[in-house]
Amino acid sequence: MKFSLPARIPSLYFFTVADWKEKSSDILRQITATFPGDKPIVIRSSAINEDTLDSSLAGKYKSILHVSTESESVVTATIEAIVKSYENGGQERFDEHEILVQEEVQDVVMSGVMFTADVNSGAPYIIINYDDATGATDTVTSGSGQALKIFHYCKHATTAPLNERLCKLVEVARLLENITQNNALDIEFA
Repeated sequence: MKFSLPARIPSLYFFTVADWKEKSSDILRQITATFPGDKPIVIRSSAINEDTLDSSLAGKYKSILHVSTESESVVTATIEAIVKSYENGGQERFDEHEILVQEEVQDVVMSGVMFTADVNSGAPYIIINYDDATGATDTVTSGSGQALKIFHYCKHATTAPLNERLCKLVEVARLLENITQNNALDIEFA
């Protein structure tokens, strides 16, 4: 399926805990080749029981921002910390948990989490919890934000949001719902 997304998805590399155990040197070389040392990366959890249709488990496992690929020992220690965080749950298929490595988004003007249905009732609303003040990418997901905002948008509305950024987010939400054929998504954005 070919589609055009009015958003950019940062470069991404991922591998399983089993891969890490078997070929960590190869993975470190691939990370270095994929992400040049002049830009920071984010190393994130992606457990098999995280972000499922039944639950999100947001924040249960470790994700680390501002990692430099210039130090192999720092990258290794960061990956090991994420693997260790999996020990606090998800033991049933431990080696299948994944680790995601992404380019860290810079010059952020807005970040947050967008739900494409009310999480409590399933009502047809796009709910955007966002930070457009700090430039940080983790204030909503970590729960540490002090000046967070919430925007509710009824999916049956006939007019678009007036705020251009919120309008683009609603457009992306609708497109992702169409692509995934799922009308209850949990989307992180920056």
